[in-house]
Amino acid sequence: MKQPIYFLFLALVTSAFANTPDVWKQYVNDYKAGQPSTLPDYSWAGYKYGTEAIPDVDWKEFNVVDFGAIPNDGKSDYEAIQKTIRAAEAHGSGVVFFPPGRFLVAEREDIEKGITINGANIVLRGSGSGVNGTEIHQKNHYLPADPKKLWTVPPVFVFSHPSSRVFLSRYRNEAHKLATVVESAKRESFSIVLNNASEVQAGQTVMLCARSIDLNEQFLLGLKPRKIFSEIVENGVSVSEKHIVKSVDGNRVTFVEPIRFDIDPNITWTLYDYPMIEGWGVEDIHFTGNCPVPFVHHKNFIHDSGFQAVAMEKGRNCWIRRCRFTNMTQAYKASGCIASSFILNTIDGHQGHGNFNMNWGGGNMIGLSQDLTDKGSFHGCGISHENISGVIWRYESVGSTDTTPRCGGPDFHAQFPFCSLWDACKANLMDNGGNYKLQPNHLRDLTFWNFEQIGEAVYYDYWAIPESKSQEKNRYFGGCKLVFPNYIGFHGVKTTFNQDHLGVFESYGKPVQPESLYEAQLELRLGHAPSWVSDAKAEWSQLKRAHRAAHSQ
Repeated sequence: MKQPIYFLFLALVTSAFANTPDVWKQYVNDYKAGQPSTLPDYSWAGYKYGTEAIPDVDWKEFNVVDFGAIPNDGKSDYEAIQKTIRAAEAHGSGVVFFPPGRFLVAEREDIEKGITINGANIVLRGSGSGVNGTEIHQKNHYLPADPKKLWTVPPVFVFSHPSSRVFLSRYRNEAHKLATVVESAKRESFSIVLNNASEVQAGQTVMLCARSIDLNEQFLLGLKPRKIFSEIVENGVSVSEKHIVKSVDGNRVTFVEPIRFDIDPNITWTLYDYPMIEGWGVEDIHFTGNCPVPFVHHKNFIHDSGFQAVAMEKGRNCWIRRCRFTNMTQAYKASGCIASSFILNTIDGHQGHGNFNMNWGGGNMIGLSQDLTDKGSFHGCGISHENISGVIWRYESVGSTDTTPRCGGPDFHAQFPFCSLWDACKANLMDNGGNYKLQPNHLRDLTFWNFEQIGEAVYYDYWAIPESKSQEKNRYFGGCKLVFPNYIGFHGVKTTFNQDHLGVFESYGKPVQPESLYEAQLELRLGHAPSWVSDAKAEWSQLKRAHRAAHSQ
């Protein structure tokens, strides 16, 4: 069959660059042949899986001032903002609008619950995240759900589905079981065959799960876990991949997005219903807080989670964009979300616990964002907890230097994330956390493409096992544990690696073409370069400078 013109164009472009890596050439050839390649197709990430721009919605506007909020008056606007959101939810959709000025949400010291959003198609829209825009200020920390669990303080805004906790695969018994898989399927394919697909329909969101020691070989690629990694040793890898159903033909179910692993029906793979809420958005707002200074890791719940701006739980086709987060413990966290974009954002001010994070979901993107905090966020841009197909695209952390700890860079906080891409980013390298019982930090199919390292040069062995008493301090963490990560076009500070524990390792010290793997794969998949990519990059070049100027004031 004659190949489309864009394939010919890509082939010509590939051959024109002397520093085009072999792994990309092989990927293009495999894609044309319709077969899986060494690299997964990471382009299935972002709002509507990268096929469309985030919309400028023109839904009915609900102005917080009309519900009692008064900017710059020194009084709490918490209740008025919640009333505005409830009115928009009752309407069925809406833009909750914040005019310019400062709105206060934590004047009291005893707030136990964040402002909640449970309805579909609700967008919080400010009047800009820069000077003379909209500021939402959190004066006091909120209270944790459990003081012994330092991470349980609610964010200012909590977008959630009523069954939000079911995004955790360990709670999947609370979800509605649909069927089990009865035939094998290959990674990067789109269909599964069930024993009974009568409850599955097009457009439905589902969760494909398995938990078995028999999965360890596939996801660890032959590496042997340490005994202290008790979850994977005793129970095996746990997978909870979220999908949108494209079609149902008999008992064959086809998904919109690809499967990221080989399915063996001798292992129990179960499909669950996974209801989600569509169309949440946060845009053009400056969030400010009073995170403790200096930050002390795990000192108490105030340091760990006292000042968080936004959480989204079980959202589909959602976004956070053009926001700035100053003196916050954490900017935002997306849990159990799919096909969503978190782009054009900045975190600055004093160092906090983390910055931008996604877990338990799939096909989401953190992109065109920066960490300007004074030391870099303690845990940098993060992917964790069974998250699949996550992309970090053109992110920068410039607060961390060779005189500070390794902060602000990649963070993989354990519990079996896999198939992740760090693409055309600039930051320090990782110094990860995560409960040692739930390590390794990341399973297979992690790729760093054109990663520019700043800060100090170090040596990484991603599967080193402490062997002597002199290494006892590393017994529980002992450095980041990654399963054969790929490094293509790594440059900047001359950090070195034990290459026996790397996957693909090409063009060390020199960037490669294409500059962005995500953009190149997306163009290949769609047959054209979507205009939203160039538009977003152009917008970011201006907004990034504006945020840095505001940060320096």
